[in-house]
Amino acid sequence: MPQTAFSATGAGVKSSVLFLKKYSQVETTKIQKTKVDLQDWIKQSNDYLKQLEQIENDKKRHLKDLRGFENPQNLVGKALTDSEVYKEWRKEVTAEYSDRIDALKEALSEQYVEEKQKALNDYPIFMAIAEDIGYDATGKPTNNNELDFISVELARFIGAIESGKDSFFLGSDVDKITIFFIQCNELQDRLDPLFYVALENIKRDIEKKAKYQCINLIQTCSINRGRFGHRPRNDPRFYGGEYPFIQTGDIVQAAESNTQIKYSQTLNELGLKTSKLFDPPKLLFTIAANIGDTAILDYPSCFPDSIVALIPKNKNISLEYLNIYLKIIKSYI
Repeated sequence: MPQTAFSATGAGVKSSVLFLKKYSQVETTKIQKTKVDLQDWIKQSNDYLKQLEQIENDKKRHLKDLRGFENPQNLVGKALTDSEVYKEWRKEVTAEYSDRIDALKEALSEQYVEEKQKALNDYPIFMAIAEDIGYDATGKPTNNNELDFISVELARFIGAIESGKDSFFLGSDVDKITIFFIQCNELQDRLDPLFYVALENIKRDIEKKAKYQCINLIQTCSINRGRFGHRPRNDPRFYGGEYPFIQTGDIVQAAESNTQIKYSQTLNELGLKTSKLFDPPKLLFTIAANIGDTAILDYPSCFPDSIVALIPKNKNISLEYLNIYLKIIKSYI
């Protein structure tokens, strides 16, 4: 549905209509068992619990040996563990091993998604984009309603499902950009038709013309979302400290000027507890308000969940290359 669907009544939200058909209890039980069996198999085949134990043991040895801890005052015992410098070092070490656990879970989750797609029955999902629904943002009639012909094709599709047909074809006069199908196994954690149109455009304009192999970003990078859990966000109790707090606007300015990210806000110790401090270098990517802007982070900083950090999984991909590439395809995002 268009952004203006309910503007005339004072609501500016972008809405979608979702049709679902419930599985029988037998089929639901079968699917749930398949998923649980897959999860158990992936954990066992990757020695998941053993790896978790290894990471935890590594952390304990790291802390016990005070590896990397600078102790010029030669503090020991309670004087050491109660010192602020030790607490800060311990927090950094804990965060390092938490990142290792997160990376392990992310890798297994990716494997689970891939195996689940193979194990579960695939089926087509009807998707449609209606830009004109019979009236504009003020409520004035437009003398055109794309929902009319969308509903005709949707009714035909539902009829085919109910009759048990194995295949369904859109009418020859249907605009394949307005109405199209996505296979369930092709879904990427979302049901947004605009996303899949953009994805198809990238394949058409970039991937098919590329000289080298194209792969999904998630295969080359870890993606970590920023955090600021407290609401309201403008509570002054959390601000005015030593930790930079980057906003989407800061990334937009850095992207437009091709300069270092400049921040205008900082968090104090209380603010840090509801956020997360990210170490450089990382590529920051905006996912709300201003979508698709990027800039390289080259100093420790916090940022909210409207920003994600991209970290290459190997040295063959540079942050500079990712930054340039994402700027090129921004119009598709």
